[in-house]
Amino acid sequence: MTKDKRQNKSETEEKGKNGRPSAQLTDKQTIIELRSGLERLDQLDAADEPDLSFFLQQVKETKANSRKKLLKELVGLWGLALVILALWTTTYFHSPTVFLILQGIAVVILPFIVYFTTKKEVNKRS
Repeated sequence: MTKDKRQNKSETEEKGKNGRPSAQLTDKQTIIELRSGLERLDQLDAADEPDLSFFLQQVKETKANSRKKLLKELVGLWGLALVILALWTTTYFHSPTVFLILQGIAVVILPFIVYFTTKKEVNKRS
C-alpha cells in the first residue's frame, strides 16, 4: 500500500458516522464542538427582547385595571354597607321584635356562609 492509501484508511477508521471522529475528542476539540453547537442553537432560536416601552405599557395597563377593580369593589362595599345600615336602623327603631329575629337568623346562617365562601376560595387556588 502506498502512503496516501494508508493515510486515507486511518482517517476513515478514526471517523464514525457523519464523518465525525468516533474516538474520544480532546478537551479543546470538545469545547470547540460545544461552542459551535451552542452558537447554532442560538441562531436557530433568536429571541428578541421587547423594548422598555412595551414593559412600561404593560405596567400602566395593569395599574389601570387594578385601580378600576379596586374602585368597583369599594363602591360595592360602601353601597352594601349603607343598605345594611339603613335596614338595621329601620328594624331596630321601628320593630325591635323583627330585629331580634333577623339577628338570630344571621347567627345561625353565618357559619354556613363562611364555610361555603372559604370552600370556593380553596377550590379556585387548587
